[in-house]
Amino acid sequence: MRKTYVIFGLIVLVVSISASEMDSVNSFLIVGEIRTSVDNGVADSKSDITEPTEFDWADASVIVTHEVTNSQGDKTVDELSSGNFVDGHVSLVGEIDHPTYAKISISNSQDITRSLNVLLVPGNLVVHHFALLDHLGSHPNEVVLVGASRSTTNQNSMFSISGTYEPQQANTDHKFLSAHLTAEEYYEDGTLNVIDYGKVLLDQNYNFLVEADVDEPRVAQLEIAVGTSVLVRKYVVIEPKVEIKVQQYHKVESQFVVATSETGRHAKLLDSWQLQDEFVTAWDATIVASKSGSSSKKDGSPTDDFTRLFNRVFDIQLKNLKRFALEEEDPLNRLLALELARKILPPGTIKYQEIIELYDQFAKLLDSDVVARRVTPARNRIAAFLTRTENNANLVVGNHVPEFSLANHEGELISLKQVVEDNSLILIDFWAIWCGPCIAAFEPLKELHEAYKNRGFEVVSIAVDTSIADWKEISKEYELPWIDLRASGDLLGSTAVAYGIQGLPTTYLIDSENRIIHKNIKPDELSNFLKKHYD
Repeated sequence: MRKTYVIFGLIVLVVSISASEMDSVNSFLIVGEIRTSVDNGVADSKSDITEPTEFDWADASVIVTHEVTNSQGDKTVDELSSGNFVDGHVSLVGEIDHPTYAKISISNSQDITRSLNVLLVPGNLVVHHFALLDHLGSHPNEVVLVGASRSTTNQNSMFSISGTYEPQQANTDHKFLSAHLTAEEYYEDGTLNVIDYGKVLLDQNYNFLVEADVDEPRVAQLEIAVGTSVLVRKYVVIEPKVEIKVQQYHKVESQFVVATSETGRHAKLLDSWQLQDEFVTAWDATIVASKSGSSSKKDGSPTDDFTRLFNRVFDIQLKNLKRFALEEEDPLNRLLALELARKILPPGTIKYQEIIELYDQFAKLLDSDVVARRVTPARNRIAAFLTRTENNANLVVGNHVPEFSLANHEGELISLKQVVEDNSLILIDFWAIWCGPCIAAFEPLKELHEAYKNRGFEVVSIAVDTSIADWKEISKEYELPWIDLRASGDLLGSTAVAYGIQGLPTTYLIDSENRIIHKNIKPDELSNFLKKHYD
């Protein structure tokens, strides 16, 4: 089914504002538009679209607010401007005397609200442009800036990444083309947090800009995508006062995308080899072969020639990044090189034990703060991964599962020892809020629990990689009748590692001696087993 998009243009928005409205140096201008995806056929014009959206945004209201904190710490919300969409667009003018952080909130008649945080800059040289992406229920509606995302004016901590990208794919809808920059950091418990530096839709000339604060040099990921389809993924090194430019490399046939910087650690750790003929030639040949269809055999496996091309690319990447990780004088550059290698190269390219040894070296060279935030958590996660892999291999039928002691909804600690004292068969069911098959299994498991709970069968569900709030909400929604617990951390948390949880759903059916009877048993298989066991 073809997907068609309707765009309500920006030009009308700008010309509809009189010059008198923007003659003040303290004025700000915001323009917005609705971009709608249509899944039910081809539409040549706005009038061709007759199918209603799941949520009607046609006359949605838009309000721009700013939160103010007084000297006593009390917070108030001031309205800076407001208006309504008319014919798919809106224009808002307000007054501010300095750059101001604000929120744009869009609400429709169904009390559905979408919002976006922006940095407003006064003066008529800056147009703050956003788009409401109305996907007609195919994905959640969202509000995204167009062209530029600016979240700071601090020149001492600011970095920027900008560029131009015109997709070569013929079926790409350019009006939904976005650039999104993120990075990762660790929480105190060692789990990963995603830092969102900004997402923008490319403007009509395929340009984008992201300006944001960064407190220290770090590896970031840039994705250029249409919806959830990623067209380009590049890894960059961002740091204060550094500008990174993204463009297509027109000197080669594939016109692959490069991200370059004239200064800073990105130039040293990446540009110093990614722009050399050796890598350019190898990478271009690999992309050309991939696009030509000559990269795969009839069975879908890569051809020997393509494998050689790909291996050549990885050899160059590995050689250079490993050289920096091992030999660079600046220990922070060594850390960044290893972080880049772990992002760019396939898992296992550098042996995990070697990575652990490198982190152990860095721990002796870097400031204790950097070690605590970036080295130790990364090193411990790899060690946990290796332990989890070993545990998964060892936890087979006939062996014993480890003990646990985890909190229930009332905060009471429940141990496996307590559970097996009162039951002859126990299903330990690991799940997460993002695991559809896990949640789909709740209903058949509830039926089995009801049928056999008085005959020595119990279920213990353990939520992992799930917040306390989400765990309690899902458990309440599905009215889980058994022992329902939560383990802290993600799939590399202590309980998940102890049980060798490499993916979800994972289940263990055990006896009263903690011995595994079945591993990863499905509800229908469990039903048959319980019938034979009890009946």
